Amino acid sequence: MIKKKDYLCVKNKNMSNLAVKIAVLESESGWGRKIDDWMVCLSNEDAKAFQIEFNSENKESTTPDWYMMVDGEPKPIDLTDAQYLLLLENKRVWLSILNRC
Repeated sequence: MIKKKDYLCVKNKNMSNLAVKIAVLESESGWGRKIDDWMVCLSNEDAKAFQIEFNSENKESTTPDWYMMVDGEPKPIDLTDAQYLLLLENKRVWLSILNRC
């Protein structure tokens, strides 16, 4: 029989700091596209909202020589405790910033 105290240890051991990341791409004429950074969000819904907000800035009628855009589907990412706390405080954080934690 599992005691309550043992259950709490098992439960905490299996918990993760799961979030999602979505790619922010840089596109430059003659150089192609590359991932510039990832935005890390607390949920798929927020990642999609970020995508809409970020891409709404691209208003030109023709494709410029250089631009940034969010593309693709959110991907799960497991964060350290310090990274997850920073994300909770800010709601969205660049992965390059989280990697400094």
